[in-house]
Amino acid sequence: MTNEEKRGPGRPRVLTHEERKARILDAAEALFVRQGYAATSMGDVARASSMSKKTVYDMFETKEALFSALVLSRNEFEPRLLECDTAGKTAREGLQMILQKSAELVLAPHQIALTRLVIAETAKAPELADQFYKQGIDRAEQALASQFERLCKQHDLRVDDPKEMVNFFFGAILCDELMDGLMRRPRVSNKRPLSKQISRLLDIFGPAIGLDDGARS
Repeated sequence: MTNEEKRGPGRPRVLTHEERKARILDAAEALFVRQGYAATSMGDVARASSMSKKTVYDMFETKEALFSALVLSRNEFEPRLLECDTAGKTAREGLQMILQKSAELVLAPHQIALTRLVIAETAKAPELADQFYKQGIDRAEQALASQFERLCKQHDLRVDDPKEMVNFFFGAILCDELMDGLMRRPRVSNKRPLSKQISRLLDIFGPAIGLDDGARS
C-alpha cells in the first residue's frame, strides 16, 4: 500500500489532490535532472514520489504531459513580475526592476537545470523542446512584454513593438550570464554584477526610446 492510501489512527493523513500532484512533480524533476528524461519511466516517478502508478497516470496521461505540467508549474514569471510595483518610479527605474527580476528568474538554479535537461535530451525527445517553449519561454516572454507595454503606456515611451524591444534588452543582458550558467562556468571575479550590466545597457540604448530619469508618470 502506498503512502497516499494509508488511513487510520497513527497513519499519515490522506494527501489532497494538489499535494499529490506537487509530490509527483518534485519527484519527476529530480529524476529528469539526475538521470535524464528518456531514462526515466512513469514507474520510476511513482516509486520516487511514493505514489501508485495508477495515481501518476490518472494525473498525467503521458510522460510528455508530466513534463509539460512540470515546466508550467516552475514558470514563475507572471506572478513574480506582477510583484514589481513600478508606481511612482521613473521609466528607467521601472524597466531596471522588471529586467532584474526576469533575469533572476531565468538564472535560478532549478530553471538552469531544466534548460540544461531540455538541451541534452532534445535529440532523443524533440517533444521536450516544444513543451519547454510553449509552457516556459513563450509564457515568460508574454508576461515580460505585458509588463513592459504597461510601462511604455505609463511613461509614453517611443516603442512601436514592446515585445520586440524588451526581448532585445533581455537577450543582451542574458547572453553571457545564461551561457555561464548552462556550462557551469565560475563567475569571473571582476565581472559587473547583474544590476550594473542592466544599468549600463540602459545607459547605451535607453535614450533611443525616451528612457531617462526625467520620464515620470
